[in-house]
Amino acid sequence: MIFDPITIAHNAITALFNSDAAISGYNWRAWEDNNPHQVLPRGYVNVSTTSAMDEAALPEGFRFEVVLEAKPQVVLDANKVATVLGHITRPDLAAVLTALITDGSITFVGRSENLELSQAIVGETRQYKLMFTLFGEWNVVWTP
Repeated sequence: MIFDPITIAHNAITALFNSDAAISGYNWRAWEDNNPHQVLPRGYVNVSTTSAMDEAALPEGFRFEVVLEAKPQVVLDANKVATVLGHITRPDLAAVLTALITDGSITFVGRSENLELSQAIVGETRQYKLMFTLFGEWNVVWTP
C-alpha cells in the first residue's frame, strides 16, 4: 500500500487515460520534467489536496491539473483535448477512479467541480491545462 494520497490519485487518473486508446499513446509522464529533449506532444497530471483539518468528517478536495503539451506552432489535437475533457466531466468519474484504486485507500465521491481550462505558450511548448476538483475520502489512518 502506498501511504500517499497524491500519488494514489495520480496513478488512478493516469491509468484511466492510459486505458483509453484515443489518448493512451499521448506520451504520458509521471512527473513534469525539464528535459530539453522532451518528446512532444505529451501529457502529465499534477495533483494537490486540501483538507479541513478541524472537521475530520469532511472529504478531501483533490485538485487535478491535466496538462497537454505540443510545440507552439502545432495546435493541440482537438480530439485528444475533447477526450480528456470527456473523462473529466463524465458523471461516473468518481466511481471509475475509486475502482482503479485496488487497495481501497481513497473513495472518490460526487462529480468533478470547479472546471478551469487555459492555454498558453510556456517556453518552447504550447500548454493546454484542464483543472478540476474531485472530492474523496482518504481511508487510511496513520498510527505511530
